[in-house]
Amino acid sequence: MNRIQQKKDYLKQSLSLLRDKFSNIPADKSVIHKVASPLRLEHAKGIVADAILKIMNDHNLQMLALLVNSCRSEVVKILNEYSEKYFKELKWAVIDEFGSVILKLNTNIATHNYLLPPLLDDLEESSESSDFYAKSTNYFSAINQNLLKIVIYHWRLFKNATEQGYLSASELILKSNVSQASVSNFIRYSLEKNYLLKHKIHNLYKFNNNCLEDLLEDWSFYYKNNYGKAIRFISYDTTYSIDTLLLKVKVLRDHNIRIAIGGFLALELQKLNYVSDIPDIRIYTDNIKYTKDELDLIEYQSQDDVTGRKIIELVSPKAEASIFSHIMNKDIPICDIIQCYLDVRHKASRGMEQADFIKKSVLL
Repeated sequence: MNRIQQKKDYLKQSLSLLRDKFSNIPADKSVIHKVASPLRLEHAKGIVADAILKIMNDHNLQMLALLVNSCRSEVVKILNEYSEKYFKELKWAVIDEFGSVILKLNTNIATHNYLLPPLLDDLEESSESSDFYAKSTNYFSAINQNLLKIVIYHWRLFKNATEQGYLSASELILKSNVSQASVSNFIRYSLEKNYLLKHKIHNLYKFNNNCLEDLLEDWSFYYKNNYGKAIRFISYDTTYSIDTLLLKVKVLRDHNIRIAIGGFLALELQKLNYVSDIPDIRIYTDNIKYTKDELDLIEYQSQDDVTGRKIIELVSPKAEASIFSHIMNKDIPICDIIQCYLDVRHKASRGMEQADFIKKSVLL
């Protein structure tokens, strides 16, 4: 099976899964299935325009489904622009190879975001192709999370500059302290996904801000499903204050425990909190048992134990470099803003609201 056919089959399978949630998704025979490359936006525009003409002239066709490898936001802009101008009733779905989907079935319904199983390798593919796409499923590995933060922060720091906004592979190796092979794989896939742009003359790389929102969405979905479970504790007594906690964290740091405060509390300490109440406190540490004892915490049993106490989550991160190499405050160790975004993004207690505030006010 060639790669294009594999992608079309994946697109059809994804729509089949979505029909379990949305009965008004048409049958495959009424859907135009296309594979588009956001690296060639003119090609995507042609696909959308051609599909609109076909749907307008054939009552058996009702929907356009597009599979893209990255930059969903750019394709969605094209779909919205063309449907508004030529055919407002257009139904469409944009799905990427990570399994994220943006779906619009009715002009009166807001765009929906869901996560499907990612596109997997076909065993009949060549070894080179299989190796490349296997790497794609590990894009948010421990090493790559560290590299992503370096690239994004370097771009944010110099986003109003010109050449200073670029990083060479050698600079990235130096800043991340990882192997040349790891950086090369990261750059290769980032270029393919269009997250990085290459400066042809100087062989330098710059972050593509147009894809930042897509990247954050992909990363947050990975984070939710793969980052591991936090262990919940509560403070020993009801007089336990935030100031007491911060003092104890500083002592742990002085005792060479790798530790950093994340989530809502870190945002409040950076004066970036949009949500006034802190639902829980997240702390990253390389030694949960020692940290728990030094912070005077007891194990969380049930909600009945919480009254008047703080819920504190202790997490031993898989991607230690991504946490402990990007601390924002040397006195009180605080996670960087990207990590805080990931921490709150999936929290039920107004976490999405806080994450959107961070994304719009700081990251984008």
